[in-house]
Amino acid sequence: MILLNYSCRSEGADSHYIELASVPTGLKSSSDPSEVMRYNSMSSVWVSRNRIASVDKNGALSIRNTKNDSVNILEIGQVDAVFYAGTGFILAQVGDKVSLIDAKDNYIVSSIFFGKVRFVQWSSDFTRVALVSKRDIIICTKKLEILTTHSEVNSIKSCTFVSGNISIVLFTTPCHIKYIIVPSGDYGIVRTLDVVLYIVHAKDKNISFLDREVKPRILTIDNTEYLFKLALLEERYEEVLRIIRSSNLVGQALISFVREKGLPEIALHFIKDTRTKFLLSLECCNMEIALEMAKHLDDPDCWKKLASSALKLGNIQIAEECYIRVKDFHHLSFLY
Repeated sequence: MILLNYSCRSEGADSHYIELASVPTGLKSSSDPSEVMRYNSMSSVWVSRNRIASVDKNGALSIRNTKNDSVNILEIGQVDAVFYAGTGFILAQVGDKVSLIDAKDNYIVSSIFFGKVRFVQWSSDFTRVALVSKRDIIICTKKLEILTTHSEVNSIKSCTFVSGNISIVLFTTPCHIKYIIVPSGDYGIVRTLDVVLYIVHAKDKNISFLDREVKPRILTIDNTEYLFKLALLEERYEEVLRIIRSSNLVGQALISFVREKGLPEIALHFIKDTRTKFLLSLECCNMEIALEMAKHLDDPDCWKKLASSALKLGNIQIAEECYIRVKDFHHLSFLY
């Protein structure tokens, strides 16, 4: 059966309904559902194959069968909305909290503070869930243990976990496709958008969308940046170097990211600016690359910086060459 939640604004604030449609086996595109039943409900979601969690206009939560007969009343307070949480469980918005409810044994498993959830998105293996409000995302474990949070200036239109990778969440705003890395919380822009799109599914470099006219679309994206960052965070350095060698990773933001994670030597592999590479090689104490860059720059200030760094590391040979280059015989005399 298909469960559809909707509201009729023309009928007033309390005009919220669900429709249950029985779909015949072997349904063809030209076939119609055999039966459609409509009931009043502020919010409803499947709990099992033939049980529905339903919220009435007073905020009471009950478990009902497909004929809308009440099977069980869940006493958890006034509920604003319910969301799917797997067989036997419900995610419920209760005031400024989101609670995970065991529908069978009628108790609250766990709760977190997060108001006005618009929708939730589970990972394909149901180990992680993204709770999405107008401008915020909280990513949790299946027991509502918070892994990371993210806030946007603009409204969040859609969200999904990348298929086969529970560490990457993609979401859309009116102008961008963006990513979040879980659990570090690092984020960035995948690409800009000309129109608002709603993500349905994401796998590898392909993202399936619906536009505002409900037309399906597929976009191919460049996922190199977030895969590189994820490999770096997970200390998969062979994969990091493979990505660097097979792609054109550039940008000051990416260099800053690598430096912030305490791995400036990684950035040396894809920096092309000579002066930046010189300064970074000093930072990570790579005297060989620093010497090579200093020769290209042939700047007295660079030679002095390199000499100072070389002395601190006990590299007398490079320090000597630097002092000879700038004819600093005073400091050179101390080396003999």
